[in-house]
Amino acid sequence: MATFNVQIEKLDANNYSNWAADIKYLLLDKDCWSIVTGTEEIPVLDPDKGITHRDLKEYRLRASTAISTIYLNISPEFRKIIEGTEDARVAWDSLKKFFEPDNRSRHMQLFSEFLACKILPGENISLFAAKLLRLQEKLKGINHPIHEDYMCFQLLRYLPSRYDSIVQSILRWSDDKFKFNEIQLELVAEESRLQVRASDNNEEHIEAHSISSSRKSCRKSLVCFHCNRSGHFRNKCPELQKKVPSVSSGFDRIPSTSQDCGRSLPDTSPPNPSSNNQRRRRRTKIQNTNPSFHGNMSYLIQACTSEVSKASDTWVFDTAASHHFCKDKSIFNEYVPISDEKMTVAVEGVTIPIEGKGIVNLRFGHRILKFGEVMHSSKLNRNLISGPRLDKKGVVFEGGKGELRVKENGQLLFKAFLRDGLYEVNPNILNRKRVGFSANSVQKLDARLWHSRLAHWFSYHSEYREK
Repeated sequence: MATFNVQIEKLDANNYSNWAADIKYLLLDKDCWSIVTGTEEIPVLDPDKGITHRDLKEYRLRASTAISTIYLNISPEFRKIIEGTEDARVAWDSLKKFFEPDNRSRHMQLFSEFLACKILPGENISLFAAKLLRLQEKLKGINHPIHEDYMCFQLLRYLPSRYDSIVQSILRWSDDKFKFNEIQLELVAEESRLQVRASDNNEEHIEAHSISSSRKSCRKSLVCFHCNRSGHFRNKCPELQKKVPSVSSGFDRIPSTSQDCGRSLPDTSPPNPSSNNQRRRRRTKIQNTNPSFHGNMSYLIQACTSEVSKASDTWVFDTAASHHFCKDKSIFNEYVPISDEKMTVAVEGVTIPIEGKGIVNLRFGHRILKFGEVMHSSKLNRNLISGPRLDKKGVVFEGGKGELRVKENGQLLFKAFLRDGLYEVNPNILNRKRVGFSANSVQKLDARLWHSRLAHWFSYHSEYREK
């Protein structure tokens, strides 16, 4: 008879129950278990019954296999328990008495294990029922069998909450149907149904996720006609939405970026501005009539059209204006005329034309800052520095006690001081254009030309010559 070479865990102080089950089936494979249990006795020679010396030799061989299998699968420290015996049945009984003595302590231990037996997370119903049946066999082996009703109660007691409905239904069964095997079959069927439902929910989730992913991929194929980027249409373009300023009170400290203070602060698109809570809010709007000008621009200008006229060198630092503004054309370093654009200030319906835009260089101490996209309108009474434009470049604003400090990377760029409710700045103007008398061509300098230019002192020199 063919046998399998199977290795099992050796017997130690903590695994007798599992070891006994493993060694039992190992001996069954070797056709030796009946010798261990005593159901097969040593044969007696009887020619009339057909029992020969060959049968006796075969029995002794199987008996030797049984005792050797038991002995070799015991840890060395416990082999002393069965040393000196060659009877497999005696060795088996000795091990059982040593590891599972038949006393009240053992009975209490088995009963406690039965009451504490619970279904583990992820364990199926069939395995849990098998554990209960094994404990029942152990209690039955010590002449303390568990009634079937208590077996059923223990099977239903610790089930997960998803089995609550089926448990309530089983508890209403009649006594004839309320059996351990019937309950096990009903719970296994319910377990299969719950697994199918969980699988369906998982498939629906995967399908929903795939649909969402396909929508995202389709969205990526969209191209904006404004910024030429994918993922959105022109009406959802973030760059166009940034051009609509929002007004908030107070100063926000913006983290500064690494940028040289003397470098140019070019402006591309107006950011979302925040307003000064110490100033009245007035909203202005650029009305575009030039097709080449993209979008509308909005402005918040404080007292730029007030009746009190200020010098051109005074600039107002406004944290709510979306553009820099200058009224003096002569201080522009670069200038581009603009037509068909007007700025409508929401104060008594005043309309101010935008005449051009360009670059202005302002000196603050030893630093020269270059302001780009500065709008020009000679109708304004104040120049304007846009806070959001600087905010876009990582500049930090710190205010308090009538003073506003504008910093970049921790270094002070300039200060603005509170006067008449506005923060005013007095920079040094660079590259101011001055009127001279030089000409590209030489003209005939007659007396009439000099008289028209220098009549106020020409007569004085004429009188001096006459003397």
